[in-house]
Amino acid sequence: MERSTFIVLTDEEMMAAAVVGIKRNIMSINKDSKPGYGHNDENNWEINILGAMGELSFCKYYGITWEGRIGNYKKSDVGHNIQVKTTTYSNGRLIIESDFKDEEIYVLVIGDKNIYQIIGWIKAVDCKKEIYRHNFGRGSKYFVPQSMLNPFVFQEEQKFEDVIMIN
Repeated sequence: MERSTFIVLTDEEMMAAAVVGIKRNIMSINKDSKPGYGHNDENNWEINILGAMGELSFCKYYGITWEGRIGNYKKSDVGHNIQVKTTTYSNGRLIIESDFKDEEIYVLVIGDKNIYQIIGWIKAVDCKKEIYRHNFGRGSKYFVPQSMLNPFVFQEEQKFEDVIMIN
């Protein structure tokens, strides 16, 4: 059975995610970090908040405690091996960099304001194929189309942890 994957965040949840996004951006400013692919200093605040909202949406849907981690971009967003990537583009692709850990699972979430949708997931090792590699003027990355992502499909009474290991 495929579950509906639309999540609506409450005002309180949006505020919590926004605070985490703001803290992440301040940390980036203090470390003089450069924005990720396709981002610039003008939209970095928005991107950090959007990312936090995507993570919170994912955790809310699956009943996982969202930690709202701050301080290490290389550390997983959820559990020890899940990275959540969020975009506002309805046809957006999952963007993976060459140095992402092969064993990590990447989840694509699409949304804006307070409504988010979990699109699917894929292991980083499965993204690193030449067919997905592109350079749109900002360096070579892997752009995985939504059609190539694994859906979150569950059997009756099956739990999320049984489909994807998070611990």
